[in-house]
Amino acid sequence: MPYNERKQKEAIEGMLSRLEQGIYVPVGEAELEVYVTPEPVPYAARDTGTRKTVRKGEYWGKLWDCGWFHITGRVPEAAKGKKAVLYIDVHGELCVFDREGVPVQGLTSGSSSMNPMCGSPKKREYVIAEKAEGGETVDLWADAGCNDLFGARGDLGLVEYADISICRENVKALYYDAYILFDLMKELPEDTARYHRLLQSLFEASCQLWDLTDEAVSYTHLTLPT
Repeated sequence: MPYNERKQKEAIEGMLSRLEQGIYVPVGEAELEVYVTPEPVPYAARDTGTRKTVRKGEYWGKLWDCGWFHITGRVPEAAKGKKAVLYIDVHGELCVFDREGVPVQGLTSGSSSMNPMCGSPKKREYVIAEKAEGGETVDLWADAGCNDLFGARGDLGLVEYADISICRENVKALYYDAYILFDLMKELPEDTARYHRLLQSLFEASCQLWDLTDEAVSYTHLTLPT
């Protein structure tokens, strides 16, 4: 691979990393208590297990444990007018329930034994408000399994994130556009015009996106070359 082309790919990978990290802006930390049981229990019995309070960086359970998380907090004024989400990863599987005990959304850890060639299984976002007023109360229950999608993994049960965050939809959209185009580029023969047009377009975008200001993000447009 030519030296310049290798450096261009490294720059694109750096841009993708910056974009992914810039999607969610933490503005507060949720409070977590979890009721741990060796086997699953229904919503009506969600507070019957061994109670623990946990924070980011702490373990809530061991392999194959089950737990009902009670997640509470408040959306700060800093999120007013913006999309407010719970951004959470407990290195296990989560299913959020409504107040009637009906499952409404599944969440999956980004820490997984899934082959990275197949992408990432992570689903960490639960929407609190599409356009926050500021001051909204967060009061959620989620059923957890201390296991990976494919069974066991060494870091299971760790609370990696539990943040009330602003979701920057413009950054998210640009990240996925760039991710898909870069993935497509890697599948094309390197001696084709389309491959090199994609490489050049993505590299030029990476040069514009050192700082992820709204102006820089809105200025950057990625399209599929013909």
